[in-house]
Amino acid sequence: MLALIGWSVGTAGAEPPPGFITFKVDTFSAKLDEIDVTLPHELAMKIQLKEGAAEIDLWGEADLSDLQLKTPGMLQGDKKNEECGDRLDVFDVSLVPAGNSARLCGQIRYERWYCTYAKVPEFKGIKVTFKERQTSKNKVLSQSGRICTELWPVVEADGRSVRLDGDVQKVDLSGALGIISDALGLEGLFKDQIRGSLRTALAQVQASIPDEFSRYQPVLKSMRFVERSEGRLGVVAEAAVTVDQNDLEELQRLLSPR
Repeated sequence: MLALIGWSVGTAGAEPPPGFITFKVDTFSAKLDEIDVTLPHELAMKIQLKEGAAEIDLWGEADLSDLQLKTPGMLQGDKKNEECGDRLDVFDVSLVPAGNSARLCGQIRYERWYCTYAKVPEFKGIKVTFKERQTSKNKVLSQSGRICTELWPVVEADGRSVRLDGDVQKVDLSGALGIISDALGLEGLFKDQIRGSLRTALAQVQASIPDEFSRYQPVLKSMRFVERSEGRLGVVAEAAVTVDQNDLEELQRLLSPR
C-alpha cells in the first residue's frame, strides 16, 4: 500500500495525484535558530476500501519559503573576529530548490591581521613604569571564496523519522582560504547549522499529521524538497495509513469540517 502525505498553501507547488480531496489547510510556527518561521501546509487524502480495511492515501506539500527567506539571517555574519588574528565572514547566503534537494550557498571572506606591540614608558611623577601597548595593526592577507552544499531528506527504515543527508557540492576556497576553512571546520559549520534548522522544519511538518491519525501509526514512505513557483522551496512527504473499516466512520466524523 502506498499513501502520500504533504502540505501546501499559498503559491503553486507540486500538484496532488488525481482523486485526492483536501481536508486540512493550516499554518503553524516554529522557532529555528531563535528566528520565528511560519510553515503553511495543506493535507489531502484518498480512501480506498480493501479486504475489510480502509487504505488512506494522503498527499500534500509544505511551503518553506519563509524559512528560505530568513536563512541568510541565520547564517550571515562573523564566524570568527579576532582583533589581531583571523577574521571570517559569511555573506550573500541563499537557499534554493535543486531538484529533490535544497542548495545552500554563501560567500566567504577571510582576513588575517597582524599586530605589533612594544613596551611604552608611562610617567607618574618621578615614577616610570613600562606597559605593553599595540603599536601597529596591519592586514597581511585577504581572500574571498564561495561554498555550496546540497541537503536532502531521507526517511529512516522504520518509517517513523527523517534525517537530512548532505554533501558539499561546490567549493571555491583556494590558497590560504582553503587551508583556513579546513582548520576552522568551515564546511561542517556551514552545512550543519542550516541542517539543524531544516531538520526542525521537517519535524514540524511531520507533526502536522492530524492527531486523529496518530492511533493508526502512519508510516512515512518518502520526503523530498520541491520547487514551488518563483523558485520557492517546498517539501513533499509520503506515508501509509491503514484503518479498520469499523473505525472509518468515526475517523471521517472527526475529520469533517466543524
